[in-house]
Amino acid sequence: MLRFRLEAAGRTWFDLDMILQGQTPEPEKGPFSPFAWTIDALEPAAAPAIWVVDLDCLGDVPPATADEQAAAAFYGDPLWARRFLARRAAVRHLTGTLTGLAPEAVGLRRGTTGALTYEPALPGLNVSLSHRGPYAAMAFASTPIGVDLESVGDVVHIPWNVLHQDEAAMLETVPEDQRPLAFLRLWTVKEAYVKALGFGLSREPSSFCVVEDGGGVSVRDPLTADRPPVVATRIVSSLGPHDIVVSCVTFPDGVVLPS
Repeated sequence: MLRFRLEAAGRTWFDLDMILQGQTPEPEKGPFSPFAWTIDALEPAAAPAIWVVDLDCLGDVPPATADEQAAAAFYGDPLWARRFLARRAAVRHLTGTLTGLAPEAVGLRRGTTGALTYEPALPGLNVSLSHRGPYAAMAFASTPIGVDLESVGDVVHIPWNVLHQDEAAMLETVPEDQRPLAFLRLWTVKEAYVKALGFGLSREPSSFCVVEDGGGVSVRDPLTADRPPVVATRIVSSLGPHDIVVSCVTFPDGVVLPS
């Protein structure tokens, strides 16, 4: 079982069990006061840092690049534009915290799969970003990493076609009113996994299987059978009206795909 340590603004603040029990203090409002946790089961050099940020609780967003200002304008809504700029600013700020770089020196771009990457690349650091509404999850690691965040309130119908047959069979045994949460425990791992592989959703999500066994989560995929990933998934109930599911997948030994 993976154990998590939650932090805020770089200092240990409270543990995950407190969040799940709804006993956490309200996040401080300020430039950047994110929730965060690390996977203690991994060696420090390989352990990712994962922040979950309420974008609407951030203070004034630092100036953005001209390209980001132009991209924000396409949203056509001031709130969504601000959240976009806040996500980018948060990634820069947290990257600076991890590397010692000034946030304005951190270059970002979208890769061919749509994933956020550094430009120029930062040796020894990878980033993954996911967002829904006011919430964003940002993960950083020295090895390939993917993160996904979803809200149970967004699940209206279960898209059975994206599931492996074994996942669908498992989900059918779950009471209907609990299926949205159970589905997101599967889906967030699937999306985080293909992000960590570098494929994005160009990889057919039904071609591999997420397995929950004894409280743990793993991925069954012939493509990575020799070097399976480390998976962590958590449900956060204290940030909004609906449960938020966050999953992170990383490959501590790197990714070596069959030729």
